[in-house]
Amino acid sequence: MSEAAILKKFRLPQQQIQQLLDLAHLILSRQTRRSPEIQLLASLRLYSVLSFLEVVVDGYGLSKTSVWRCVHSVTNILLRHDTDYIRMPSTRHKVMEVHQGFHAIASISRVIGPVDGTLIPITNPSALDQAFICRKGFAAINVQVVVDNRGMFADVEAKWPDLCGPIQQVFGQSIL
Repeated sequence: MSEAAILKKFRLPQQQIQQLLDLAHLILSRQTRRSPEIQLLASLRLYSVLSFLEVVVDGYGLSKTSVWRCVHSVTNILLRHDTDYIRMPSTRHKVMEVHQGFHAIASISRVIGPVDGTLIPITNPSALDQAFICRKGFAAINVQVVVDNRGMFADVEAKWPDLCGPIQQVFGQSIL
């Protein structure tokens, strides 16, 4: 498969997919018929197409249950390493680099990153926790994201039910 096809299908270049596989290989190498490669690629494919589980099931010959197990395992591995890849600039040099990057892009001075938020649908939580039923009527969490001048995540906060209110209230409760 060409690099362009890999990027289109998984939304990551082959080199980054290999880095993720190196990171996850030992944990994903358990007693199963699914190789670590299949588990990672099925998960990345689901992340890239979001809600179209059938696309992943059909493409890899896995059952829905198997795909969800793969996604659960891979997601947990990624979450254990999130601070290795997602972090605000912490040195004066990095802050200046980001400032200069935003200035080069849009002539905006002293910007570390734009902040945005959205509701992310989730599988319905327990009946006891109705706080996650959003104002639009489905189960969701508020997610706040900051990106740097390269479009890379610098901060992600995904922990509030929608009842926290608008994104301004979520921002007020965040570490930012």
